[in-house]
Amino acid sequence: MIRRPPRSTQGVSSAASDVYKRQIDTNEHKRSLRKILVVDDSKIQRKRICEFLQIQGYKTDEAGDGFEALKVADKVNFSAFFVDIQMPLMDGYELIENLRKNSSYKSTPIFVISGGYVNKESILTRLENLDVSNFYEKPVDLEALLTELDIQLSIINEDLQSEKEE
Repeated sequence: MIRRPPRSTQGVSSAASDVYKRQIDTNEHKRSLRKILVVDDSKIQRKRICEFLQIQGYKTDEAGDGFEALKVADKVNFSAFFVDIQMPLMDGYELIENLRKNSSYKSTPIFVISGGYVNKESILTRLENLDVSNFYEKPVDLEALLTELDIQLSIINEDLQSEKEE
């Protein structure tokens, strides 16, 4: 497993530093119990997102198109999905529709990713009835993605995130 380097605790009291380290360990443990499927026809994008999530402690799997994703999703229980919209064979819309038909994935967080060359308004309009968690344009802001994923999966709660940002 790839581990992220420890964050600096310089200038922080020993007790606060210990609490901070325990929180990081707790978050990494919670993340290690979750598996995320990244679906994108771009191998580079899949690897980029998967490697980042693995560094943060998540388990990941990947698929290059919607058909492959459905096969994998039938065999493994995923906690969340990252789905590209434009893919060959089965696009992201059809994949999301199929996932939502499966009782195991009716309320599973699905994050949509797509290249900046697409009409964002058109995508958002089409996604309105598919109950997706969020839409990210490529290149994906991985830190924002991680924060929202953690909140959606109750790794951290929104109150803690708000305090961290202040």
